[in-house]
Amino acid sequence: MEKYQFKVDQERINNLTSSNKIPKHGSFIYVFHADKIPPHIGFVIDTKFYSVKANGVDLALNISKILHLVQHKKIPTLIFELDEIKANEQLIYNIFKSYENKLSEGKTCLNPIDELIFKCVKHSKIGELINTLENQSKIKQIYGLNINSSFLGILNYSKNDIEKRIFELKC
Repeated sequence: MEKYQFKVDQERINNLTSSNKIPKHGSFIYVFHADKIPPHIGFVIDTKFYSVKANGVDLALNISKILHLVQHKKIPTLIFELDEIKANEQLIYNIFKSYENKLSEGKTCLNPIDELIFKCVKHSKIGELINTLENQSKIKQIYGLNINSSFLGILNYSKNDIEKRIFELKC
């Protein structure tokens, strides 16, 4: 098995010391704990943050609060700026809301983002999604917060790793 799902060239990451340099408007995928197995993923559109977690759903949170937490806790985070996503706020809200309490049914934090971007769930791992977006030239920029110079990419993991992590977080 390949060590990385998604390898990233350090030259391509805009490592930031402050989240103030991240554009305020646009569509973004945030990969939190990018160095862990498995990482966590969230979606941002025009400063509103959405995410499915083991203990609920984040719906339209102000991204500045999330970025403050990332900076304060020094969470290694990759931020992928995307070409514009054609979706209104109500659609995004509804998609994420529909995943509330669904992690016990085999759903993951990736599913609503996949559904939003591709209109269906077609990826089982974050690296697969990022590779598809990369191959389709839909990634405009990559930013890094708390990413060290030895970081090479998103490590490979299994469905079992995802299920185990969700179980741990729920307990």
